[in-house]
Amino acid sequence: MHEIDGEHRTGAVAIDTTRATAVTLVDVRSHVQLFATWHLRTSDSAARFPVRVTYHCTVVDPVAVVRGRRTGVWDPSRVLVQDLRPHRLHAEHPEGDERGLRRSLSALLSPTPAPRALPGIRVELGHVDVGRAWPNDIDEA
Repeated sequence: MHEIDGEHRTGAVAIDTTRATAVTLVDVRSHVQLFATWHLRTSDSAARFPVRVTYHCTVVDPVAVVRGRRTGVWDPSRVLVQDLRPHRLHAEHPEGDERGLRRSLSALLSPTPAPRALPGIRVELGHVDVGRAWPNDIDEA
């Protein structure tokens, strides 16, 4: 994207880039995979389930992406990993119930995969992976 005289234009058109006041690279590939990980406490011990969620992201409006960068929404990976909703499931499933936690997380995230709007980016839930619970000596919130 080139910003020329206050307008955003793609590099795909014949434009005079020497007048550009800003140039921003926007990845417009379809279904780019992004990942977020959490460790969720089991309900019956101090063990933790390792959780990894795969998202499929597609830029649908490159100009909105560029404008979003100016307002602080510039790193979709960071937005996704800062999602606090999975923590609602802390201590909700006993050790050994990976399948139940996977179903709960999928139900929680499917309607709205991203915790907040990512301007110009469509986010779809890809896959939820829950590993076997492992002991944790540190009590985290």
